[in-house]
Amino acid sequence: MRLLSLVLLSLSLSQAATASPGCVASTDRRPVNYSGTARTLQVVLYPFIPGFDSLKNEVKARFEKAHPDIQLDIIDLSDNYYGPFVSKFIGCTEADVYELDSVFLHDFVLNKKIQELPAEAALPPGSLLKNAVLGSTVNGKRYGAPHWVCGNFLFFDASDSKLQGVKTLTELMRVLGSQPKPDNG
Repeated sequence: MRLLSLVLLSLSLSQAATASPGCVASTDRRPVNYSGTARTLQVVLYPFIPGFDSLKNEVKARFEKAHPDIQLDIIDLSDNYYGPFVSKFIGCTEADVYELDSVFLHDFVLNKKIQELPAEAALPPGSLLKNAVLGSTVNGKRYGAPHWVCGNFLFFDASDSKLQGVKTLTELMRVLGSQPKPDNG
């Protein structure tokens, strides 16, 4: 539930950014509609999490309930978030809000597809993991609200006698050797 709250908060606090089909920010900004009719906010969420379809439906329902004047359009890039070889790729998708993998942050800043996060909207760096702060910062400026931290995981057969008692990477490397071969574990 906390994650959902963070995503909703991120959506409500985020600055609008647009992208042209050429994968560079457009100089034409869509005018803000203050006429009282529903506006559309286009959002790309990071799709590679368990239960993504349920999450995006829940985010949409809660956001629209909290903001009845805004229709949330979630752009699903599950089929191609990372691959620059087709237009339905995060770097070429036009949206108002992006949930980015930090590997794209420098490109989005360079291409002016995103704006600096206002200081009052950012959590204090001391309340976040160092790598989360670094992953949302370019040239000393914060461009996002980090809320995912990825890690590397090792899965192995617990009955493998060679690996029993291994607790650190150094111990694992001792067991596997400096140049492990496939199926050597």
